[in-house]
Amino acid sequence: MKAIRKAIVAISAALSASCSGTVVGDYDGGFYHVTKPLEGTVQIKAETIKEPQKVLIPLRLFISKDVLVLLNDNGESFYNIYTLPNLRFINTLGKRQNLEGLHVSPYAESVRIGDEGFEIFDNGSLKEILIHFDELEISETKRIEGPTKDLIGFTQLNDSLYAIVPEPELFKSDVRSPFDDSEALIVDNNSGHITRVGEFPPSMRAKGLEAGVKVFVANDSLRRLAIFYHLQKQMKIVDFDGNPIRSVAVDIPPFLNYETMSFSNEWGKYVYYTDCYADNDYIYALCLNEKRGRYMSDIGKKNSEIHIFDWEGDLIRIIRCDRPLTCFTVSEKYGEIYASSIKYPDYLFRFPIPGPTAASDTQPATDEESDAE
Repeated sequence: MKAIRKAIVAISAALSASCSGTVVGDYDGGFYHVTKPLEGTVQIKAETIKEPQKVLIPLRLFISKDVLVLLNDNGESFYNIYTLPNLRFINTLGKRQNLEGLHVSPYAESVRIGDEGFEIFDNGSLKEILIHFDELEISETKRIEGPTKDLIGFTQLNDSLYAIVPEPELFKSDVRSPFDDSEALIVDNNSGHITRVGEFPPSMRAKGLEAGVKVFVANDSLRRLAIFYHLQKQMKIVDFDGNPIRSVAVDIPPFLNYETMSFSNEWGKYVYYTDCYADNDYIYALCLNEKRGRYMSDIGKKNSEIHIFDWEGDLIRIIRCDRPLTCFTVSEKYGEIYASSIKYPDYLFRFPIPGPTAASDTQPATDEESDAE
């Protein structure tokens, strides 16, 4: 199934200015290299909450109508609903096909929260889903225009704009697409206008589908989009017109970025950013730091990190988790982070949003130390 394929791709894919990467003058298109977070690294121990409902593939966690929603493809249904802040299980909702046939294959990355529920991209259209504790009220809101057939990225920016990563046609039968040289596209669903974002390096295009996988998060009030890469430890902030604000390479081991390393020799050794969340002030990005082969074979021995950036691209803080995580979300209201792991399907995880620490010189294992594990 397409949702499962996308989840597996997502899981398996993937100080030139100063130490903190502070911008000096106008952005020149290059990367700012960061070797440590401004406010340090925090080690946390998560609280575990027993999961009473089957979780097969946790795809996305988000908060809507003051409940926690786990988008979970277990072959039968999609949404596990929990109370906040105590994470008491309420119900499993959203059968694979409801009576109207409107709910087919929700795209995990596309969730946009509303007052009474959320919108999600599903089967070629946006669907508004209102949460009732005994059922979901599902209605199709509008069809999506543009190159949306084989997407490996979709995020709504506001009511009319969305950002996508189409599967490059170059990878299929040597047929070139007019968008092959763009990292992402911003599409205006009202006018049909398409804005190209970034350049897709030829060395990345030649490596196939996984080279294009990335995750987005948007800030409508600032009109900015943050892009995180699965197979490079880097992020980029652009505005809704596609103009670059800042590109950041996180040079904290283990790391790879295509500015300094050869793809032919170093391609795809680790998977890095696989999920992200943002509010008006900060961006939270889940960084696995995990070898791809190891993650596929035993679903991860290394523990995950959550990297906190501001909307200028400064790396503020790193949260080092005591579990390998698959997806997460943040509650500013309760001051907590909630997470799920494909390795521990019987549990949800909860821990407080940590503040600054003096332990800013703490570093993760080097490649050699990781290889010895």
